[in-house]
Parts: sequence; C-alpha cells; structure tokens
Amino acid sequence: MRLNARNLYSLFRSFFAVQLLLLAFLGGSAAAEAKDRQPALQASQLHPLLWEVKGAGSSVFLFGSIHVARQDFYPLPDYVEKAYKGADMLAVEVDPSAPDVAGRMLPFLTYGAKDDLQKHLSPETWKKLSQKLGPSVEQIKTLKPAMLSVVMAVGLYGDLGYKSEAGIDLHFLSRAKADKKNIIELESIEFQASVLGGLEDKDAEAMLADVLNGFETGEAAEYVNSLVKAWSSGDADGLIELLAKEAGKDPGSARVMKLLIEDRNPQMANKIGQLLKDGKNVFVVVGAGHLVGKGSIVELLQKQGLNVKRIEQIEQIERSK
Repeated sequence: MRLNARNLYSLFRSFFAVQLLLLAFLGGSAAAEAKDRQPALQASQLHPLLWEVKGAGSSVFLFGSIHVARQDFYPLPDYVEKAYKGADMLAVEVDPSAPDVAGRMLPFLTYGAKDDLQKHLSPETWKKLSQKLGPSVEQIKTLKPAMLSVVMAVGLYGDLGYKSEAGIDLHFLSRAKADKKNIIELESIEFQASVLGGLEDKDAEAMLADVLNGFETGEAAEYVNSLVKAWSSGDADGLIELLAKEAGKDPGSARVMKLLIEDRNPQMANKIGQLLKDGKNVFVVVGAGHLVGKGSIVELLQKQGLNVKRIEQIEQIERSK
C-alpha cells in the first residue's frame, strides 16, 4: 500500500483504515502476542466514569471515553444509557466524519515535497523504525513523527482486539445521528492536528521512540490493557497513575502529555460551562484522561462554582430530576 493522497484521505476519513494500513506495514498480528489479549468483559465489570454538572433547569453529563474498544464493551451500564437518552445533544472533542477531514488535517500532519520524516529523526530512531517497517518505511516518510506514532499505536490496539470503529466516541456519534440529536464539537479538527503536528522535533521523536520501544518490550500492550482495565472499572485513581507514569518517563514525555491533555482542558471546560449557562441538556464524550486529576475538566468546572458529582448508579440520575 502506498501512501498517496487517496489512501491518506481514507486514513483520516475512517479510523478503520489506520488498522488496515498497519497490517500492511507490520505484517498483521506480529506487534502483539495472543497472550496479551484480554478476556471479554462481563456486564458486571463495566462501571465507566460519568459525572453530572447541574445548572438551573438543565444538566450536562461528562462521560470519559477511550477511543478504541471491543464489542463486548456494549451495552454500556444503565446509568450511562439514561444520561445519554435524556440529553438533547451530544458534545464530542471532534467529529471525524465531518466533511473534508483529510484536507483540513493533512497540512499539519505531513511534510511538504522537499521535506521528509528521516530529516527530523536521529539516525538511531530512523534505524529502529526502518528495522520495524522494512522497505515500507519509504512509504510513510511524508508523515510527521506524532502522526506515525498514532498510526502505529492504533495498529497495536487492533492486534489486541481493540478497534477504533468500536470506540466510545464513534459509538455515540453514530447513535446521535440516528437519534437526530444535535452534535457539537468542543474542538476543531484543525486544532487537534496542529497540536500533534506542531510538536518540536525532539518531543515528536521522543513520542515515536517511546512507541517503538513499547513494541519491543511489550510495555505498549501492557499499557493499553491497564488503561482499559482502569476505564472499565471506573478507577479514576488508576487512570491518574497511568497518565503520571507516562508523563514521568522523561522531560519530553511530560511536555507531550501536558500539550495533549492538560493544555486542552480549559477551552473544553469553558465551552461545557457555556452550554450549561445556555440551559442545554448535553451528553459530553471526551477522553477519560481529560476528566481526572489536576487541571481536569471536572476540576475546572468545580472551580467555576458549578455543582459536579460522580454518577455511579441510575437512581442518582432519577433523583436529580
């Protein structure tokens, strides 16, 4: 598979294409062993994070998502379903099915005609990447390091059984469209792409090197399985610990985690707060990492003086009406 404009469009238009791309590059399931796959979740094990933010006559629910999932994650618990069904609209970070996603993202995430990936990596990292991808490395030289890191990570998730097309965000986007609920983007495609594509070379390379190292050591598979375990059980402290561990690897990792998570929270929190002031009943789906720990959306809304409470059973929603 050659990374021409048409294939890149497919990559951005459909997250599933990311996995197909990696299968071509990495030889299928070689990235993860069968022992790394986790057993199916039982309904009793699902207890993901949900908060309610109360306004004068309206409510906003904050649901922490993971962007890849498995079909056995569904149906979600009744308290999550109740919150979604009672909302007039859905708010997400971005809608990847929006028109011309690729055309809006590509300028931020790829190099121009006279530039390429090899020029922005150290010889050591380029050698590791070349050994991993073989001759196919020539086909991805247009991608910036951060974008390639995402592509490779999603490929590994697929090998572990976690599919982006089954992800929580896409699940609710599909339902909201079928239910004719209004959909709001808390960020823009351009903003997210600019964050990834705008990383300094040293930080972008650190991100890619970390992914490559995770493939070699098995830490990447261990991390995503731990992430899913913490998400499915609603373990906020566990999520905080995982994020802190990633940020604590080195200064570059700390900077990247801050840019990708903490620095994005104020804008999203302000938009959510405004929706509440406007009297909207909204079901918000954002990455779970944005809702836990210091500087989280939950904490920022609390600092605005809003009433934010954790929801763990359907009766809490029924009593708040």
